[in-house]
Amino acid sequence: MNAIRIYICMVMLCLTLTNAVGEIIHEEERLEPALVAVKYNRRVVLDTLDADNRFRNDILTLKCGKTQSAFYSTERRTADSLSHKSDEYFYAQLNDFNLFKHNANLDKSAIFKNYPMGKITVHQRYDRESWVYTEDFETPVWTVTDSVANVLDYQCVMAVSDFRGRRWIAWFAPELPISNGPWKLGGLPGLILKAEDSKGHYSYEAIEVADAKGGYVEFFNYDDRLTTKRIASLRHQRKCLNKNIGEQIIASGAYGIDPTKVKPRKEPRKNYDFEETDYPHE
Repeated sequence: MNAIRIYICMVMLCLTLTNAVGEIIHEEERLEPALVAVKYNRRVVLDTLDADNRFRNDILTLKCGKTQSAFYSTERRTADSLSHKSDEYFYAQLNDFNLFKHNANLDKSAIFKNYPMGKITVHQRYDRESWVYTEDFETPVWTVTDSVANVLDYQCVMAVSDFRGRRWIAWFAPELPISNGPWKLGGLPGLILKAEDSKGHYSYEAIEVADAKGGYVEFFNYDDRLTTKRIASLRHQRKCLNKNIGEQIIASGAYGIDPTKVKPRKEPRKNYDFEETDYPHE
């Protein structure tokens, strides 16, 4: 059991630090005062043939200002920031398997809308590397319906859009006149508090809406990142779904662990795709 724990910790450590070259970037920048902070529960189906049992839930935060926003895991940001600011915290994680495992499983992406102006900046982590790309700030084109629903005591209106390969159904709150929402969704006359794709593979639902006065929308980065493009990133990630990163690390001879004692992945992840499916598929 101890050997297994050591192996898992080493794999997680490599996933965090493999791409660090020279001095690690530690960048934080206040963009503008925040008007609202919304926590969403994101549910992702990891196997469309077993949606009831194979899914993932993440708590993600959207901080919105007048023109810019940031969408990310607050827990992940805090852990990364502490790890890079404090050697004590970094090594404390290595000595606390449960804490290390918890932090390693937190969502690693961040989306900064209208940063730089007219663009979206996306941070990701896959294939043992940290990545960044920018794209034009594009919002879905919506059809607003006359259907309504209540989300956190806000009267919300339903809208529908075909965006990046999926049909999205969203509920926005006119009472919160901020044209934004979770992930890359937005462009409605009110904050999107709930959204799901028509297949039920992805869903976002607000679990808390808080006044963010005194806070800021911030850009942050704690890793050296390789630059890519949106479509290239999607294609690369798709190929990575069939990789076992742990196997790759062990096969390299690192840490003296016997590769024959590492269980291979039983099946490739074929029954899963990303929010965006508008890329050339294999």
